[in-house]
Amino acid sequence: MNLREKILSIKLKQEVVIIPEWGDVEVTVRELSAGELEQVNKVYKDQGPVASQAQALVFAVLDEDGTQVFKQEDAELLVDASNVAVNTLYMKATELSGIELKKIKDSQATSEPTTG
Repeated sequence: MNLREKILSIKLKQEVVIIPEWGDVEVTVRELSAGELEQVNKVYKDQGPVASQAQALVFAVLDEDGTQVFKQEDAELLVDASNVAVNTLYMKATELSGIELKKIKDSQATSEPTTG
């Protein structure tokens, strides 16, 4: 196997998460691909943070067979789901994707213009 084939065959990281707010359901959460993250960021820019979290869950939440649980049209419904459940799954997806939300928030805070 050459380097290209090796790199392209690597699977995205996954982890099982139990969601008490949804009746102790077990779901698999996987990291976002680069293309998916770009789409999530576009939703964030166009529709805000809650919609972008819902979009991330459409991509990242899998059933026991590895199939996406949610369809694209479910993103609107996830906005009204338990905040604790959505946030738990979103945080796991971003963690698996190598996104450090605290560093992003800190960098945004330091780059905001000051008055005075």
